[in-house]
Amino acid sequence: ESLYYVGEMLNNYCDLILLRYIYEKAVYEMLESLRIPIVNVGNGIDEHPTQAMADIYTILKAHPELINPDKVPESEKIRIGIIGIPGRMRTIRSLLLYLRLFAKGIEEVVIITESEEPFSDGQQEELQEAGLKLRVTDNLQAELPALDVVYINTIAWVSDSYEEHGKKYQLDSTSPFKPGAIVLHPLARGEELDRSLDSTSYNWYFAQARGAVFVRMALLSAILKSYS
Repeated sequence: ESLYYVGEMLNNYCDLILLRYIYEKAVYEMLESLRIPIVNVGNGIDEHPTQAMADIYTILKAHPELINPDKVPESEKIRIGIIGIPGRMRTIRSLLLYLRLFAKGIEEVVIITESEEPFSDGQQEELQEAGLKLRVTDNLQAELPALDVVYINTIAWVSDSYEEHGKKYQLDSTSPFKPGAIVLHPLARGEELDRSLDSTSYNWYFAQARGAVFVRMALLSAILKSYS
């Protein structure tokens, strides 16, 4: 109920709301009273859509052929590795939702995790029904040589704290990457992403962070223009 009234008040003071909150349903509950746009910038372990937009933007810069996924030849489809837990990490959950749009240009998405139940209820089925080919493994080193995109995250934001997962998975300049592979990370990083990677061609996470600024600028401009 309190979120309903917060929304009512913000209608009178704001043109746009950016909401990051530990409560997963907050953004949806506030919608019930809003007459202005709202952007979900992270709701608990559920989703982080704007981060995923930046992630997709970066992947498309490296693989522009995915813009027309229907036209990607079988031999040129890419393989994406995601190190983390889709059911617990909002960045990964949102990224996978967007990857559905490019499923025909993706050979496989490999989920690399130690979790015995990495997906939330119905999540894996929803993604597969959209055309994504998913495979789960716990062997990072065996997968790296065949991955075109490596996305790593070890943090799940839960309530007002966080969970750290996959401590054994670490990337550095000696990791057996495929030539031309790119490494992405939502940042800020921990030990999972060694600084020795910063000076290599695999480092696309700084470009990812820079691109996120422009993606969010474009999003805000488009929303405000449409409501002006």
